[in-house]
Amino acid sequence: MQNEIRVFILGGSFVFDVFAKLGKSWPELTEKKLSNPNVNIINAGTPGHMSFDGVGRLYSEIHFLQPDYVFL
Repeated sequence: MQNEIRVFILGGSFVFDVFAKLGKSWPELTEKKLSNPNVNIINAGTPGHMSFDGVGRLYSEIHFLQPDYVFL
């Protein structure tokens, strides 16, 4: 999408939010709250990972997706 702002949120179980119902994780709710169709928040949380693991994912795979912003 043209003019899309891609925001990746990296982290572990807290970001992935394993107990949230479909569409109700806090990264998804944040995207809805912004109500800006140009902002795409990607929940890149992985259950069982720590913040340090997110840094590894950023360098190994996330950078290929060309994020505008990354929250760790």
